[in-house]
Amino acid sequence: MSLALFKNSAYDGVLDQNPFNFGHFNFPKLNLMVDGHASLWEISRNDLAPKQSGDIDCSVFACQYAKYFGLNKTFDFFKDNIAHKRTEMSKEILSFEISLDKTQIDLLLHNGDLVSETDVIECPFSDHHFVVAKLDIPKSPNIFKKIECRNLSSVNILKINLLIEEIDFQQIRNYDDINEKWIYVKNKITEIIDYVLPLRKITVKNMNQFP
Repeated sequence: MSLALFKNSAYDGVLDQNPFNFGHFNFPKLNLMVDGHASLWEISRNDLAPKQSGDIDCSVFACQYAKYFGLNKTFDFFKDNIAHKRTEMSKEILSFEISLDKTQIDLLLHNGDLVSETDVIECPFSDHHFVVAKLDIPKSPNIFKKIECRNLSSVNILKINLLIEEIDFQQIRNYDDINEKWIYVKNKITEIIDYVLPLRKITVKNMNQFP
């Protein structure tokens, strides 16, 4: 029962015990109620608890870690990280009455400052409801691909053909080596292409083009 009297100034001050149910503890500021039975919430490894500021672990933690609120641990939990509605409801029909048991929360959502809003959605096929969270994740900047290309329009192709016809290929006879002959032809044609169709750098906004 010492948990009920432990002071945590960062959240609720004195954590008062629920006067209607001595098996639970209330955290008024967080609107949180957790089961106080030690047999249910005993944790043998401290590294299983949520990480503190500077070592944030983006994950979902079971309700048992809420016990650590009463152990003077300062976690990076924000008000909007907490699901405020019940997340589980079970109904048992007895011989003389219907027993209805509610659990206000059985999950703590901890994602640093990424969680901006949480809610609970009823599940039509289970007594466990869906806990949903809205994450504020900044969008990565668009990185457009840049390529080098030439304007191979029909007009430019015609210009290239006309200029190639003006090349004096008789100069090939001045070379004895076949490789030198090829280099001469290649350079002449390349000079014409660079003159008519200079290389241009363009930005491709559609990433499906030119993969």
